Amino acid sequence: MSNGGDQALPEPEEALGQVEPVAGYGLSSARWARFFATTRVRGLRALSHHSYAVLWAAFLATQVGFWVCNLSFQWVVAEETGADSLMLGLLFFFNFLPLFLFSPVGGTLADRYERRLVVVGSQIAVACVALTLAAVTLVGATEPAVLFVLAFVLGSALSVNVPAYQAIVANSVPRDDVASAVSLQAMSGNLSRIAGPALAVPILVVWGAGPAFAVYAVAATYTAVAISRLRLPPVPLATDEDGGTIERIRAGLRHARERRPALAVLSMVAVTSVFGSSYIVLFPVFATEVLGQNESAFTVIVALTGVGAVLGALATGSREEPVTVAAAGLLMLGLAAALVAFALSPSYAVTLVLAVVAGAFNFAVLTVLNSKLQHIVDEDKRGRVMSLYAVCWGGLIPIGGLLIGSVSAAAGPRTAVVVVASVCACYAAAMVVTGRREREAQAAT
Repeated sequence: MSNGGDQALPEPEEALGQVEPVAGYGLSSARWARFFATTRVRGLRALSHHSYAVLWAAFLATQVGFWVCNLSFQWVVAEETGADSLMLGLLFFFNFLPLFLFSPVGGTLADRYERRLVVVGSQIAVACVALTLAAVTLVGATEPAVLFVLAFVLGSALSVNVPAYQAIVANSVPRDDVASAVSLQAMSGNLSRIAGPALAVPILVVWGAGPAFAVYAVAATYTAVAISRLRLPPVPLATDEDGGTIERIRAGLRHARERRPALAVLSMVAVTSVFGSSYIVLFPVFATEVLGQNESAFTVIVALTGVGAVLGALATGSREEPVTVAAAGLLMLGLAAALVAFALSPSYAVTLVLAVVAGAFNFAVLTVLNSKLQHIVDEDKRGRVMSLYAVCWGGLIPIGGLLIGSVSAAAGPRTAVVVVASVCACYAAAMVVTGRREREAQAAT
């Protein structure tokens, strides 16, 4: 808990401020920048920079492709195994396990080599795996073992991609617009959660999984080409550090310990991932067993959660400076309260409203914590610290799913959500108290 305070932010690197604004739509660059600086659209102002606008569009394309691929994976495994829940769980496990295992390695690559090229290379690898999936599906070689291996390989490519991608988000905008950039990334990720399945279903029904996997290959290829043409400002990289990969990972961990409150932020990300985001696993159960609706109600809850996530991420992007740890803790308390209300909702209509609220708080928390990390780390350690963010967020998702599933099986879905929300609330309250005490101590010295 001793890392809950906030210290003065480091001076911004010159490289972070030299970015090219967007021109077009009949507006001069200056007028375009002034438009995005207004209060109503301040959260969108990162889009006034050309490099970030291209990056955002590429991220949206590859995320839509990912969700098309994800749904296609589940479709094929369900067909091959008779919708065996264990097999579907193993698919989820093998796909996300590399994010836990290999993201730190991806972080070292992002700090040692040009980040743009690391992203391009990983996207090319993703495209190759997607094409392989399309091929094996078209020839009928879709045994579960083959699919699990390809899911693991795909997850490995993504684990290299995520830290470098997170780092160039901060490199593509001035320091004051980092919060906007991070919130817009979260917003596009949630838009893709809606658009991806909407695109995947007709493709799967009409043409099958092979063409659906090919869509992901096309999206990843587009992303690789678009980012390869970006002109990003040069940033200092850790090319002169001694030691191998393990020592470089340790250096990133040491940096996270030194740059308070990075460890506190990472711990909050981990708690949010395991206890604050895992409730989505139980959406099908709530829709049918708890609320007595048909299966289509599940998709409505998912979609409205995505809408809330977009609103929550966008709302946090208007800040010029990152929030304090105590303020992030208050948002976590709001998330916990929304989850308890969701669990105890008396009707389907109320549940839909609370799905929006919970989604908004969930991604508001994750967005402000991401932005906080981006502001306090040194540039040559950014990739490695953001790889820790990837581990604490995506790498722990399977653990949260297994935990809440086990509690639900033993005590029911409503109790399970209340339990995880209570853990989230207790930790958030502790961080609020600790953060405020350390800020008071710093103000007194």
